[in-house]
Amino acid sequence: MAKPIEAPREVTERIERAKAQIREGQNQRNECLSFWRGDQYVDRTGDGYLVKTGTVVGEKPSHRPRTTRNLIHPLVEGKISAATQRIPAYDNTPTTTDPEDISAARLSTKVALYGFHKWLFRRTAKKVVTSALVMDGGFAMPYWDATVGPYLENGMGVGDVKVRTFTGNEVGWEQGVDFFESKWHVIVQARSIDEVMAMPGFIRDDKHPLQPDAASFETLGSGSAKPASSNLVMVTEYLERPSAKYEQGRRLVIANTRVILPEEPYPCATYGYDGLALHPLTFTIDPDGDRDRGMVVHMLDAQRTYNRATNQQIAWAQLALNPQIIGPPMANKVKFTDEPGAYYTVIPINGMVPQWRDVPPIPPELSQMKEEALRDMQVIAAADELPEGVESAKAITASVEQSRQRWQSFLMDLVDWHSSLMRHCLQLVQHYYTEPRLISIRGRHGWENIEDFRGADLRDQIDVRVLPGSIEPRTREGVERRVQWIVQTFPGHVSPEAAMAAIDGGIGEKLIEGYE
Repeated sequence: MAKPIEAPREVTERIERAKAQIREGQNQRNECLSFWRGDQYVDRTGDGYLVKTGTVVGEKPSHRPRTTRNLIHPLVEGKISAATQRIPAYDNTPTTTDPEDISAARLSTKVALYGFHKWLFRRTAKKVVTSALVMDGGFAMPYWDATVGPYLENGMGVGDVKVRTFTGNEVGWEQGVDFFESKWHVIVQARSIDEVMAMPGFIRDDKHPLQPDAASFETLGSGSAKPASSNLVMVTEYLERPSAKYEQGRRLVIANTRVILPEEPYPCATYGYDGLALHPLTFTIDPDGDRDRGMVVHMLDAQRTYNRATNQQIAWAQLALNPQIIGPPMANKVKFTDEPGAYYTVIPINGMVPQWRDVPPIPPELSQMKEEALRDMQVIAAADELPEGVESAKAITASVEQSRQRWQSFLMDLVDWHSSLMRHCLQLVQHYYTEPRLISIRGRHGWENIEDFRGADLRDQIDVRVLPGSIEPRTREGVERRVQWIVQTFPGHVSPEAAMAAIDGGIGEKLIEGYE
């Protein structure tokens, strides 16, 4: 090609505004990510750069420790586990009373359960929830991957649904506008050159081959970005939603300032889905900002306090708790060793003999600081323990319920995210599953096979929703109480064998699987 294809000026200006919005909180999100990973001696400068925190100039003395007690990671992992440990219960109400529509609605529910495992929804949910807690938001985008086998006679694969995930540092939109109100979104992601060139429809330009230009925004001592790899290129996807001017919307893919794929309609418009291509999940809504907030950002100061108090305790141990001996002059000729049962003869001088030096205790204020910092992080994560002095059952129940309600708000957002993401995937199934397929679904009595399944069998009955109680975590004690309630409320309807199986397995759904 004589000249690279350039994106329209309107598009490039919007992309720059989206990138500026990403950069606005990028270093703070990277700071949270570093703390979650355990690299907690970083800080942001007045200019917003993320730099390593130094203690002294030159080599650090041994009596100035810099250890880390990463409490953020287990608190975040506990939340991720609570949010993803259960399989969502997908439910679909048919839109008509037509028996075929009713059958299609039931089929879509089964396909949703099949897709949860087939399309790696649990791993996707873990990545998005982690980004929501740590990096102010996570995003998922389903798409159709035509390269998935088995392959047909023409060499094309039958394809399947895939889901890409993004962090808050990879998605931007119009500044000052809420995500759901923005008419366009931008995805900025580093991808390998080989992967980019293998994209269907890639516009090859031998005169202007792709050059690796991706930069690492990880924590650096100088606060400046450096090349992360020799084979990564920064790919920018511009997704414009359908409008009066562009009825099908627009999708442009840009790398090295040139368009690398032919312009396409908005992804959802290609297969008739009227929703968003990107599905966001956030922890806390910021009513005055276009970006929401995560959980870890509020825990940084408490984590720093905990590390500082721990280091002061270690430094005190190295300086003050070091076993030392004092005595009269000439007594130091006796060399004390760690030999068990050793006998030493020392001549007293002026009544003085060698003795251990008095050791002052570690200041208790340091332990108090650590306890307060830990409680602060637990309160922020809605994982706080019972306050001191609380002994009554009523007060304990109120404290536990308060923490539970704070966490329930995020779980309701997660329910909506699961619902919209699965509806999007079923839309892809309905449009692209044109070849007969064998779908294996775990049924009530073992594996059930759906022979020669096609997407058209769903008949537009794909409005699946997730039951809120289905993703709420349950302990074994909670399952036992639930089973006991069912047995007592409906005597004779549950056999002892079924009740014991539910309690031993930690799953109570088997008792009411027909209803659920």
